[in-house]
Amino acid sequence: EACKDRSIVIHDGRHMARSQSIWFTNFDISKFREEIPLYKKYSPEEYPRYDNYDAIEVSKTAEIPCDYYGVMGVPITFLDKYDPRQFEILGDSRYHDGKTVADDINYVNGKLTYRRILIRRRTNFKMTIDEMRRELQRRLNKKRFAHSIGVANTAVKLAKRFGVDETKAYVAGLLHDCAREFENDELPAQADIRGIKIGDVERAMPLLLHPYIGAKMIREIYGVNDAEISQAIWRHTVGAADMTALDKIIYFADMIEPNRNYPGVEKLRDLAETAELDEILLTALSESIIFVVQKNSLVHPETIAARNFLLLNKNS
Repeated sequence: EACKDRSIVIHDGRHMARSQSIWFTNFDISKFREEIPLYKKYSPEEYPRYDNYDAIEVSKTAEIPCDYYGVMGVPITFLDKYDPRQFEILGDSRYHDGKTVADDINYVNGKLTYRRILIRRRTNFKMTIDEMRRELQRRLNKKRFAHSIGVANTAVKLAKRFGVDETKAYVAGLLHDCAREFENDELPAQADIRGIKIGDVERAMPLLLHPYIGAKMIREIYGVNDAEISQAIWRHTVGAADMTALDKIIYFADMIEPNRNYPGVEKLRDLAETAELDEILLTALSESIIFVVQKNSLVHPETIAARNFLLLNKNS
């Protein structure tokens, strides 16, 4: 016998109702391989922080920001879309940091929100990006840190335009000069410690060792275990033949970030808005070579190789 409410069935005089429920499993099913498409950008106004916990409030799973890497509180319905390769679950608003707590942590402006699952994006990083920034700021002088932030933000804009991973672009830009914590005369010893070969040009100009050392330091100090990021940092000063899109973006972002101020920089910034990536890099390499020659300084052979590679493959 049925009643008006179709979710309730009367059987032998008993009212039987169907509850809203869902089954979860840790078996490796195809649904676990479906990443949630992310499109929203983080802003402090749209994603407020909890009053009593270091996490942001995300009211809808579909609105998880694509560019935020700290802890987030998301609705329990997130579990239905959870891909363990994309996110890690840290707990919920009553169980987190390895313990059950008496008070909910999900208060925003004094108001308790719904119960939340605490999550964080998975990366090849042992630190969060916020932690990397703080550590870098502690190690670099104020001017160098401001430059690093400028390169990171510029790299993201270029990555967005050219379809490159924005997270890798940001981290590579942020850490590209991490080895500048050392003075120039300290760099050869730091290279030796890490087994980095010192060529004739680097021996004459030790500053050129900082990208190679930085490419190693990102794993040692900042917990970044990513070959593409390491290579982009390695190549960001003198370039190389057959550079990847990420390599090119970091090289160019280093030249045009907002704190740079030299004759011709506005022309290069305009190119970033209109030209193709290889045209941008070719112009940047040519400008770099001209600048170095005018100073009567050594031109690194890798810079020549990078420019020649682009010219030889221009129409291929």
